[in-house]
Amino acid sequence: MCGFCGGQFADAADESGVNVTVAESSVVVRVHENGSAAWTVRNRLSSGSEPFREESELLETTASRLATDHDGLPEEPSFVSARMDGDTAVLVYHDSDAATRHAGLLVVDYLHDGGHEPWYHVNAERFTVRGPEGTVVANTPESGAVEGRNATWTGGTGDGYYGSGADLEGSPYVVFGPDGSAGTTVRTAAALGLATLPIVRRSLQQFALFQTATFAAGLGTVLVVLRRWSPEPTPERLGGLLAGLGLLGVVGPVVDRGFALDGATGPPVFALGLGLLVWNGRLRERLRDVRSQALLAAGLLAVVLVVLAPLYALGTRFDRPLFVAVERTVFAVPLAVMLPLGAVLDDDRRAVRWWLLAVVGFLTLVVAMVNPADPPSGLGAGLAMLFLFGLALVGPLVGVPVVVLGRRLAATREEATGDGRTTAAPAD
Repeated sequence: MCGFCGGQFADAADESGVNVTVAESSVVVRVHENGSAAWTVRNRLSSGSEPFREESELLETTASRLATDHDGLPEEPSFVSARMDGDTAVLVYHDSDAATRHAGLLVVDYLHDGGHEPWYHVNAERFTVRGPEGTVVANTPESGAVEGRNATWTGGTGDGYYGSGADLEGSPYVVFGPDGSAGTTVRTAAALGLATLPIVRRSLQQFALFQTATFAAGLGTVLVVLRRWSPEPTPERLGGLLAGLGLLGVVGPVVDRGFALDGATGPPVFALGLGLLVWNGRLRERLRDVRSQALLAAGLLAVVLVVLAPLYALGTRFDRPLFVAVERTVFAVPLAVMLPLGAVLDDDRRAVRWWLLAVVGFLTLVVAMVNPADPPSGLGAGLAMLFLFGLALVGPLVGVPVVVLGRRLAATREEATGDGRTTAAPAD
């Protein structure tokens, strides 16, 4: 994280003809009201300090070289000064772009990975970001200690080139606001949201735009084909098909990997429950309109959540079982919407409305999976894109029996009255 600490300073000194060993490093970044910052770096040397004490120009040359040739932060520093304090080399640099203002607050964003592959770690014993006079740290950066206007991370210089410090977990923002000002909490939330907005926009373009369009086109094609093809299997037969597919989707991963309900667990559980319910003849009598089918779908989603939450709580791989259960339940939302969509399939206006709801459900699935504010990066990003694209292709096909089931359940009322399919569509 510090481009002037540990091994980097030692290598720059070596290029100046001085062999030093850095025992420890500490950094204080003083952020100014205009968003610039002064970096004060203290490298305590266990050996090799004498040449620098005897010749100050040698230290200045070394420190100046680091301003243009270093890895880490800040990205484009300018050298200010260098001096020796006993055995400690004190280096001062200027960074013109350390923070930006959002909602009237200063947000230090260069510690944040910006939605890319994170790599920063704390290669100094102490790394402190200090706000301007009269401000306090208004948020709680993950893995950092907050005191007044200081946010501090601890690590280590270590033996390696980049040190052996801890990772900068949480990809933190640091927000500075007025001390005790009313509304600071709300403004802090707004500032963090505005700072994250470019990442969210880029993530949606990367993970959601093409995938959601593919799902929308695929589902639209399926609906057009089903309206022309008009398959008429009995609800009982469709229920058996869904129950069988759902059971296979639930039991398969468990048998294959032991207790490991991974991936899109929600849809198989939903299909299993829906298939078992439509076998009940008395219940089928109540599923002849779109409202009843929509209520059944919503109720089944709630059941899926209730079933998954304790199962994930029993597993050892999930720190937040309820959060994971909600995330996996969301995978079943597009499938759930396809049941009432089938009930209004022959009504263009209402079919478009439910089709749009299914597309929104898929978009919700994408957001739940990738978290646009903190998206996967590197190899994980590539795998997520492929998985979502595959889901966009397969999802409409998997939903075919659910759409047909919704249509057949709604058609039983028309058939019972002898009106056939030319009667008005069921009421919302």
